[in-house]
Amino acid sequence: MNPKVSVIMPVYNGEQYLRDAIESILDQTFTNFEFIIINDGSTDNTNSIINSYKDSRIVIIKNDKNIGQCDSCAKAFLASRGEYIARQDADDISLPERLSKEAAFLNNNPQVGLVGSFFLNIDQNNRKLFLTTLPCGDEEIRKEFLNRYAFCHPSVMFRRRCLEGVDGYRKELEYAEDYDFIIRISETTKLANIPEVLCLYRISLDSISVRKKLKQEIVTDFVRRLAQERRINGKDSLQLGRQKEVLASIEEEFNKRGGSSRKMESYGFFWWAHRFLENKCFSYARSFILAAIAIFAFDGRYWKVLARTFFKR
Repeated sequence: MNPKVSVIMPVYNGEQYLRDAIESILDQTFTNFEFIIINDGSTDNTNSIINSYKDSRIVIIKNDKNIGQCDSCAKAFLASRGEYIARQDADDISLPERLSKEAAFLNNNPQVGLVGSFFLNIDQNNRKLFLTTLPCGDEEIRKEFLNRYAFCHPSVMFRRRCLEGVDGYRKELEYAEDYDFIIRISETTKLANIPEVLCLYRISLDSISVRKKLKQEIVTDFVRRLAQERRINGKDSLQLGRQKEVLASIEEEFNKRGGSSRKMESYGFFWWAHRFLENKCFSYARSFILAAIAIFAFDGRYWKVLARTFFKR
């Protein structure tokens, strides 16, 4: 008998937070699931940590070499058997009722193909930082898509049929492949967010969302551009086989904005420092802006943000 839900989690050299992520899924109140863990060519202790769990619901896929998250998830999609597919990241935590509430939501709302939730941001020690709320109804989500990504990807669950014609994640859009994936799903079904915290999203100085923030923003712009192409022409440049053109355009924009400079390397730390200030997380704002200054100390805005971290108003 097939499981109701397939949980998919790729991991590459993720030993630091891996046990928290694995145990958060194994401790779910909903039990009719398979947990597909893809060890994507890790060279740290990831493999031994995964193998230390003897739960029969775990399915291990081991890549001989690192092939990236997009291709790893594609392998997992093919191997999965569940009616619903849930995503999990190797440094985040699902709260105990996440799978139960999301599966129940999809059961009760057949018009919705994909559902996510609110989330709490946490630090490297699992300390709670601040809450992020998201639009919940389909119409509100679509309006939000014009400005920002309206989901926490490690909180989403979707119907297997949503994969039909979508072809999974597109590696040409690395760092915003999840945004692109959900936008394409939204073209075939309705979307929703559950107005409850079901996921803990980790932010640290080493997070991809910090260190690759500039590249993520540039690729996000291209994701919106490709969506507009589909609305006008029915297909976008990637679907028409113009991968080289898209990659060249992304790289050109990245270089135009100074992507290889130290100032641009510091951008993500600066951006997150602002986020922490907005949410009155002053010590975290200070540590992130200091990281930005350590990379590039010649931007007056950085020093102003640093000063603000000492005046808690």
